[in-house]
Amino acid sequence: IKPNVVAPGAEMRSTVFVDGFSIYPEASGTPISASFMCGVAALVISSNPKLKRRVRDVVEILHHAARPIPSLECASLIATPNNLYGYGFVDAYAAVQRALEFPYGDCPIQPVALDNCKTTSYSQLDI
Repeated sequence: IKPNVVAPGAEMRSTVFVDGFSIYPEASGTPISASFMCGVAALVISSNPKLKRRVRDVVEILHHAARPIPSLECASLIATPNNLYGYGFVDAYAAVQRALEFPYGDCPIQPVALDNCKTTSYSQLDI
């Protein structure tokens, strides 16, 4: 499924320095969305440093914290994830809340009956 999640990327205010002065033009496109996603990922990791270098877990947190956007386009029926919006609209607050719940070691975020938490990572669970 692509995209994984969607983020704001149309008519967003940006900062540009011109001749020593700041101006705030509107900008659109992937560079704006990518910057937004990087910021959300940074918030997730800074809220729980145990997620540092755990890219797969951060991605899963972002997926499962996204607000679903059902769509009838792209043959997705009304399910999420779909090929138009992925898992949905990135939700920074929900992602940080999930990150704060992320436990020590490799145990999953939500309680699941496991014989050995160290052998099952969060990204392997269907939450």
